[in-house]
Amino acid sequence: MSKTSKKAPLLVYNVYANSVFKNKIIAQILGREPEKILKRTVETTLADILEDFSNLYYQYIKIKFQIVKVNGQEAYSKFKGHEMTRDYIRSLIRVGTSRVDVFYDVITNDNIHCRIQTLIITAKRVSHSKQTEIRKKVISTYDEKLKNISLDDLVQYMLFGKMASDALEAAKKIYPLKKVEIIKSKILTPWL
Repeated sequence: MSKTSKKAPLLVYNVYANSVFKNKIIAQILGREPEKILKRTVETTLADILEDFSNLYYQYIKIKFQIVKVNGQEAYSKFKGHEMTRDYIRSLIRVGTSRVDVFYDVITNDNIHCRIQTLIITAKRVSHSKQTEIRKKVISTYDEKLKNISLDDLVQYMLFGKMASDALEAAKKIYPLKKVEIIKSKILTPWL
């Protein structure tokens, strides 16, 4: 004789982005109980959040949010990180250029630890000593610009291209560059 299953019915939860994105609904997910959807990660593109599909660049940026609070059938999330799509990154790297990766850790003034990965593509191949100079120049620029920044300001600074353009301006004084992109960020401070 089999026992009847007494599972709670599936509910649809609306997931809201944090204040950087004006608390927009970014997804609808299924869940049986509110406790089961806490800590769940939701991924979307910047184009979907901004509802701007005319700008192709926004479709290459995937943003991750982590659900931190559930109220009824409303789930509220916080920014967890972003990543550029692999096919876009692959399209940037060509034969005869050099790839320089810069990893930078920043602690915001609201005490959130974030790791940022910057990709720099040079116009031609460069020596390791030039790559080191470029890294040092970009890190010193980040030290100056990110001294006293909140997480919301940092997210806007990263995602909308200002951070990459500041890095490009600083590093092109050392060697001509083809492209600078902030390809990945990750929040290392746990939300829950």
